[in-house]
Amino acid sequence: GHTPRQRYVPFAAVRHLQPEDFVAMLAEDLQVAGVVVGENYRFGYKARGDAKLLQELGQQHGISVAITELLGAGVPGRVGEVSSSRIRRLLGQGRLKRVEELLGRRYRLMARIPPEHMAVTASGQVSVPSSCFSNQPPAAQQYKVDLSIFSTAGGEHAHRGVMMDLMPDNCALLELPHATDLQSSAGLILSVDF
Repeated sequence: GHTPRQRYVPFAAVRHLQPEDFVAMLAEDLQVAGVVVGENYRFGYKARGDAKLLQELGQQHGISVAITELLGAGVPGRVGEVSSSRIRRLLGQGRLKRVEELLGRRYRLMARIPPEHMAVTASGQVSVPSSCFSNQPPAAQQYKVDLSIFSTAGGEHAHRGVMMDLMPDNCALLELPHATDLQSSAGLILSVDF
């Protein structure tokens, strides 16, 4: 019956925390009621905590902890387990078909472009700075993607088969028809399916 809320905490802000301090921060600062982790979950400075310790500390702090079996474990036709580390490695190699097989869906890259970062080139390409990505972009190369564009002021546009050039610095260029129409004083949210 609860509506989940999501908070972004930069890794640099928590990387130094011991497992006990990390769970205390979840309970006291973020007021987390519950977490779901895979059975191989590690946390805290130098990954000293594991899923079992999280369960123990969670109980002490009033946090519900659910430990799930790893995706792919024991599933016929799947080779190996699915983990975020494996997905990140495959993304870095540009192996999106394998990522899709493991996830059971296409990989989706999200970006929020504030108005001050909106840039449309003279040739009609939309430039997306790497700082605007919410999750990891795949390897630098050209991709044919399906794109949904949402204005934070309202409105949605869908484009299929858009060419997206990911640069080595993770900046992206999107070739869109009528890109100059996208200039928005409110900013944009991009949903890119590979």
